[in-house]
Amino acid sequence: MKQGIRVVLATIAVGALVLSAAASIAKESPPKPEKMKKLSFPDFKEFETKNGMEVLVVEHHEQPVVSIYVIVRAGSTIDPDGKESLASFTIDQLNKGTKTRTALELAEWIESVGGSVGGFSQEDYSAITVTVLSEYLDVAYQYLQDILLNPIFPEKELELLRKQAKTGLEFELSSPEAMARRHLRNLIYGDHPYSKQASVESVEAITRDDMVAFYDKNCVPNNVTIAVVGDVKWKNVRKSMKKYLGEWQAGSPQTVAYGGAPEAGKTQIYIYHKPGAVQTEIFVGHLAPKATNPDWAAMIVGNRVLGAGSDARLFANIREEKGWTYRVNSRFARERDLGTFIARTPVRTAVTDSALVELLMEIKRIKSEPITADELQNAKNYLIGNFPISIETPDRIAAQVAQNKLLGLGKKDLESYRDRVAAVTIDDVSRVMDKYLRPDNAYIVLVGDAMEIKDKVAAVADVKLFDIAGEPMSLESMAVEPVSHDYDMSMLRDMKATYSVTAQGMTLGDMNVTMEKKKGDGGETVVVSSSLAGMISLDQHMEFSAKDFAPIAFKSSMQMGPRSMGSEFAFTAGAVSGTVQGGESPEPKEIAFELVDGTIMDGALEYAIGCLPLKVNQSYRFPVLDSQTGSLQNVKAMILEMVEVETAAGTFTTYKVKVQRASGDAYLYLGKDAPHVLVKQEVPSQGLSYELKSLAN
Repeated sequence: MKQGIRVVLATIAVGALVLSAAASIAKESPPKPEKMKKLSFPDFKEFETKNGMEVLVVEHHEQPVVSIYVIVRAGSTIDPDGKESLASFTIDQLNKGTKTRTALELAEWIESVGGSVGGFSQEDYSAITVTVLSEYLDVAYQYLQDILLNPIFPEKELELLRKQAKTGLEFELSSPEAMARRHLRNLIYGDHPYSKQASVESVEAITRDDMVAFYDKNCVPNNVTIAVVGDVKWKNVRKSMKKYLGEWQAGSPQTVAYGGAPEAGKTQIYIYHKPGAVQTEIFVGHLAPKATNPDWAAMIVGNRVLGAGSDARLFANIREEKGWTYRVNSRFARERDLGTFIARTPVRTAVTDSALVELLMEIKRIKSEPITADELQNAKNYLIGNFPISIETPDRIAAQVAQNKLLGLGKKDLESYRDRVAAVTIDDVSRVMDKYLRPDNAYIVLVGDAMEIKDKVAAVADVKLFDIAGEPMSLESMAVEPVSHDYDMSMLRDMKATYSVTAQGMTLGDMNVTMEKKKGDGGETVVVSSSLAGMISLDQHMEFSAKDFAPIAFKSSMQMGPRSMGSEFAFTAGAVSGTVQGGESPEPKEIAFELVDGTIMDGALEYAIGCLPLKVNQSYRFPVLDSQTGSLQNVKAMILEMVEVETAAGTFTTYKVKVQRASGDAYLYLGKDAPHVLVKQEVPSQGLSYELKSLAN
């Protein structure tokens, strides 16, 4: 049953591979670009208030709208060790309650005038944004005055945010792309403050007192830049800053000691093992210059040719010519301190080594060979032509102006952007690509099935192996070992149960589950059938031995809109054969291999745990056949604590069991009393939950 649920919300590799167009189809030549027209970048004025705020005002009267960006120069770089996400939590909670209004009242207040509020936190700064019609500008100022000067950081709002953050982190663990980015960032930045990233432990450690202390220290006017953009007069903004924020007291905010970051040395491959993965996430990266480096114009032109569009070399090679992927790109990221260069693509497991070789080859080629005149002109045309779009609304203008200010760039950097791009030559691109691209001194991160890809990529560079969370491991430790558990099969009893299924807070429907013992020529078996009807339809049938959970048959099919997925396995003499389609395998995947002793189906896991002695701190390991990938995996179950769970079927005392899988953790709540019925299950990485609605024996 659990596998059916997991399939519903499984991360699905969608999109057909794009093959190169037939050579016989003639392509029309694009029209010649027009001469670059003069662009009138909106003028902006700057002033500083008596309490130290930097204020930027951009008058933009085309629409009766105003956007205000309040930027606090405090981000993740100053998060205390062990409390990563403190800056993000603090900024998020500013509008979750003040001395005069609750979170709901604040939301209703700004929404009553058609306004919107946003917020985010990055490495060097955090921001709150408010957008309103210009006729309600005073309401926006009053709103900001209340949340900036009078926040109270309610404990209940912190607990809600903590839960959301943990769900997000669980999702990261199940997402190969997210984990690849996370691991690559740690490798590139080492001990540099930019390497700080949240963990479940760090978000658990953050307290209300921590947020209050962070706010008192860093949310002070002399640590703030405010950008006001839209239908305003700068003189009026100046008066309003004094009226609404003039009493805000200056302080002594924290500063960042960046320090250095490690050089990669010789290129090395870091494989993070995801058993049964049919794709590999390939990331290649290293350090890049600071935002103030004068070579940035030539760097972005060169990268446009290399990997920043559908006309780029990486796209033409790996996607169009080879047909190995549906997405490939590269980029230079600008930061106040050290930036990064990253190239990445997801590919089928079978072509991991080939795609990696081609990706590195294209990076080396643009270092050693001049780009063509057409490539140069096309790249510059795109960058120059796209720039006006980035400043066509007050929101976008505010973002551009504020970002440049925070990166240490002046007004002229924006005003001269197109001219600097237009001036880039072929020689400029050759020089900067050769200088700043380092494919021989890079970190290569692969997230995929290490058992399938390690030997293939070893010819490219030395390889280090880790589990998906980043713990070192060896090929030997990845092997699925046999187990022998002393199951109490009397715990399995005929039953009918209904579970209410929700995903991201949305009701999917009711899951009906039937378990029945049957006697046959080969001995007694257990048959479990599950079905879900509604937005998603699911039918699953599983049969296993009533002696030791040895699988006998499995079949599952699911329809989600136009997409269908499923699996079917047959078991004979300790071996499995069958087909998996959908989920991580868009094309049908045939499987056939020997099983180790003690193997169970993933859908039988909850029943197997319930037939073992249960006590807090007890843990068990199972060799599990994953019906989504068709792979054999190690799964660990740990009994964490006793928990009271209230459901529509009643209130139960349960064992909370953490189940660790390659695809992410899940939590089972098994009834304390025999037969240890599953009362509730949570899959945080998918925002998925289901609870017992009714039970009949």
